[in-house]
Amino acid sequence: MQVPGHPADEQQRLAELHSLNILDTPAEERFDRITRIAKALFQVPIAQVSLVDSQRQWFKSCTGLPVTETSREVSYCGHAILYDDVAGRKGTGQQPSLSMAMCVDLHGSERL
Repeated sequence: MQVPGHPADEQQRLAELHSLNILDTPAEERFDRITRIAKALFQVPIAQVSLVDSQRQWFKSCTGLPVTETSREVSYCGHAILYDDVAGRKGTGQQPSLSMAMCVDLHGSERL
């Protein structure tokens, strides 16, 4: 897997993320409801509300994975924030930059 780069507006993005004061906060039903609905609606094994800070991908809510965060270096979302379009696609396992991302590796390449 290629290590994700940083978007051009990384400093502004991080400042806005930290201004939300949401990182490392307890689980909240309103976010858990979103992940449960997404998992059922899209019939996927994993659904998460993921936030990418400077070093990690942290899950405000996650269903289908037994972790609360991953290194940014192995995160699918570290790649996703580099683009303005929708990131979830079939065939992610065939993309060299994503083929070893934790979620792709654990659950194949059908949907993310």
